[in-house]
Amino acid sequence: MTTVSQDKELKNFGYEVFIGLLSILSIINIFIIILPISNQDTKSVVEIVDAPLMLVFLFDFLYRLFTTKSKSYYFFRNWGWADLLSSLPVTGTRIFRLFRLNRVVGLLNAYGPKKAVYDLADDRATIALSIISFLVILIIEIACILVLKAESTAANSNLRTAGESIWWAIVTITTVGYGDYTPVTPNGRLIGIVLMIFGVSLLAVLTGYLASAFLAPRRKKVKIRSEPTDPKAKISEIRRIIEKQEKTFADLKARLDEIEKLL
Repeated sequence: MTTVSQDKELKNFGYEVFIGLLSILSIINIFIIILPISNQDTKSVVEIVDAPLMLVFLFDFLYRLFTTKSKSYYFFRNWGWADLLSSLPVTGTRIFRLFRLNRVVGLLNAYGPKKAVYDLADDRATIALSIISFLVILIIEIACILVLKAESTAANSNLRTAGESIWWAIVTITTVGYGDYTPVTPNGRLIGIVLMIFGVSLLAVLTGYLASAFLAPRRKKVKIRSEPTDPKAKISEIRRIIEKQEKTFADLKARLDEIEKLL
């Protein structure tokens, strides 16, 4: 992939980070599903969590396909077909998410540290929302696995299946608290406390993001020029800067000569 094609395909920095983190999580989930080291409850939770991830990856594929200048280049030469296969609800095709992760890493490398730092400072709310959104998915998955491990053998527990644990986790993290499913063990209740604290933090970040998006004045984006990596391109860039400086000095000397003639 060339730097030019990367720049054209590159989306918002926060969005690319979000997709990259989701790709890592989904690849870990693949190994959890196929390796025999996990019990059935853990695999069931991972399967349920992975279902909405497929929709996110399908959206990502369509988003890149319809916003790229060359759809055929993206689909056939830039692993777009692998993005499509990785978003299908078929266990065997999920391994193609490795190609998605590899492309996201390449895009972030092409983005450059200067642009990344600028976006971190200029668009903190969007990036924070992207990271928090990923953490919500990650914490729900981990909490469901742990609460099943803690509650499935308890005598009075009603959290015994993957579906029940995910419903409880979502209700808890959104601070709704229906109370139809409740942990009865100390470890289960500790997990519930962590989910509630994280849910309050999520609402605070979401509120701040919406306030920033709707109330903050729109700032003009500063276009940061990427430094060339090829040695010949660097030499050409330096020569261009020198020629520009020489022209500036020549103009100043000509103006100075004109002023001296008037004296």
